[in-house]
Amino acid sequence: MTTEIYIKSPTSFIENHYLDLLPDWSSMPESVIIILLKSQLSLRDDNILIEQEKQRLRQHFISLAQNIQWHCQTQDSLSEIIDPKDGYAFNKTQGKVNFDVIEVVHQLLGFPYYKTPEGCKVLDHPLWQIAVYPSLLLFNIAPNKVLNLLSSQPFGKQLIIDK
Repeated sequence: MTTEIYIKSPTSFIENHYLDLLPDWSSMPESVIIILLKSQLSLRDDNILIEQEKQRLRQHFISLAQNIQWHCQTQDSLSEIIDPKDGYAFNKTQGKVNFDVIEVVHQLLGFPYYKTPEGCKVLDHPLWQIAVYPSLLLFNIAPNKVLNLLSSQPFGKQLIIDK
């Protein structure tokens, strides 16, 4: 599966609202891992085939994110998978506010998005157009430390380093 992984610092919204987003965390996240998965279908419409494709991509993301969590586990690290389906923490206490995954990707990578007639946001990838499934993973360790931990792993070749 075609995958892109970006390691970034949090948006100002995440910095200012992390207690509402991640109530179990006592400190602000330092790293946002953006994982983009290329879809086999355009994700603009809403039908049974697209919902099945989104579920397939979500399962792939969760598996990859759990693998990344395991490789980045240190004594003092916290991490959280953000469920792309609803924008809430996957394994921890649900926050008062959910993550707008597409807005985070837009702010950190500059990829445009637009709203469908139904009001859903659709990310527009420079190469994949709207056949992209965005997702997030957060860490309380610095981006350069996450990069060092991930670079030597099998998925390290999918890392895109852009300053």
